[in-house]
Amino acid sequence: MYTDSYPLGFSIETMIADKVAVFLSQKIYRRAKDLYDLYILSYAKDYHMRNLLSDIQHKGNKNEAYHIADNDQLEHAYNKLEGIIKKPDFETVMARVVLFVYPIGEALKAEEPDLFLVWFTERGEWA
Repeated sequence: MYTDSYPLGFSIETMIADKVAVFLSQKIYRRAKDLYDLYILSYAKDYHMRNLLSDIQHKGNKNEAYHIADNDQLEHAYNKLEGIIKKPDFETVMARVVLFVYPIGEALKAEEPDLFLVWFTERGEWA
C-alpha cells in the first residue's frame, strides 16, 4: 500500500503538511484535488500529531490564519474535478477530511497543543 517515504524523499507527513496548509487556507478553492488527496491519505496509515505539526510548521505557515473552507464554494470546485474513478460524493469526503484536519488546525492555533494525539485510520479519529 503506502510506504513512509517516496522516491523524491518526501514522507507522507510532508505531503499531508502541504495539503493541510492548503485546506486551511483560501488556496483550497484553486487546489480542490488536495481535498480528495487528504481523504485518501487519511486512510493510508496512522499519523502522529507531533510529526504533522512539525512538518507544517517547517513549511513556514505557522502564522497563517487557518479556517475550514466554505462548503458551497469547495463543493463546486470538488464537483468539477475530473478523472477520478469512483469519486466519492463531496459530503463523504468533506466529513472525513474535517475529522482529520480540524484537530490539526486547532493544534496549530494552540499555545500548547496535544502532541501525543494519534490519528487512527481504522477508527477515523484522533485519540
